[in-house]
Amino acid sequence: MVRNLAVGAVALLYLCAPGFAADMDPVEAEQLPEYVPSEAAKGWYLRGDATYAASDSVYDFTLLGEDTNNNRFGGGLGLGYRFNDWIRADLTGNFVASDSYDFDNGAVSISANHEMWSGLLTGYVDLGTFAGITPYLGAGAGVLYSRDDFSTNLAALDLDESQTKFAFSLTAGFGYRITDKMTADIGYQFLASPNTQYLNTEKLAIEDGVKLHQIKVGLRFDLY
Repeated sequence: MVRNLAVGAVALLYLCAPGFAADMDPVEAEQLPEYVPSEAAKGWYLRGDATYAASDSVYDFTLLGEDTNNNRFGGGLGLGYRFNDWIRADLTGNFVASDSYDFDNGAVSISANHEMWSGLLTGYVDLGTFAGITPYLGAGAGVLYSRDDFSTNLAALDLDESQTKFAFSLTAGFGYRITDKMTADIGYQFLASPNTQYLNTEKLAIEDGVKLHQIKVGLRFDLY
């Protein structure tokens, strides 16, 4: 009995199949999505960043009643390449920070300026996207350029010196996709140059090693 019911059901479906096919809308059949294998996004991108050095400057002192002017804001531009969904790298040039001191009472004049620039090649690992947010970790290497100039009318002294030393960075942050081409980037960067020299104004001695804690806010624009 069960075998006869099964055979009858198969026969009924076979007879009704042409009717179902005739009822299908040809337009709907053509609109069925075609399967396309996903490919990891890769290609060039541009980036621009605004930075803030949260660490104190080594040139933060008061002399003859005047304080130093410490500018902790900076910024930079760069070109990067995304190798796949996980790995990318970029080359950036950045203005890091500057310090200045000016005193002039007519009889005594003192002027001093200090500024820092960096050039870094940085690699990143994107850790996956969650609710539109992609956290990442990165490490970079490059150079830190610093320039100091000092002049005064108290003596025949006019110094203008610069140095370019090895630097490295460690970074962490996250990106948020604003459009299909633009990503907002917010992160933290530790920037260090172990051999860059500076004047310790408390000890009046030349010392080695500059360390900066930076907050970065920027945009990445995909060219692919």
